[in-house]
Amino acid sequence: NTTEGLDQLQRILQTYSGNDEVVIKRSSKSKSNSRLFKSGRRSSYIGVSKNGDVWQALIMIDSKKTYIGSYHKEEEAAMAYDFFSIVLKQLAAKTNFDYTLPLIKRMVNNYYENHQEFTPST
Repeated sequence: NTTEGLDQLQRILQTYSGNDEVVIKRSSKSKSNSRLFKSGRRSSYIGVSKNGDVWQALIMIDSKKTYIGSYHKEEEAAMAYDFFSIVLKQLAAKTNFDYTLPLIKRMVNNYYENHQEFTPST
């Protein structure tokens, strides 16, 4: 549940000091592995695939693929996936990028400022 996950994440964020140490490391399956996908539809980012002219982000919740959104940039879709992965799994999330506590706090603020919709920026 997104609401429960956000509540738990905010409790975690309040207990840590605001340093720039990486608290969530990028998963080994992410883009930096530099795999090439010939179909053009498949992304090397976790939870991202091409759908027509846009990149879509999907995440597994309760053994079901759940649509997050469509984005013009592949990296934006990867960030959106990361945000919801962090909300659901907190500091144990598998992500496409490294995250510090200040960055996670900015992502949570972004979600609330955009009427409970995460708007990634690259």
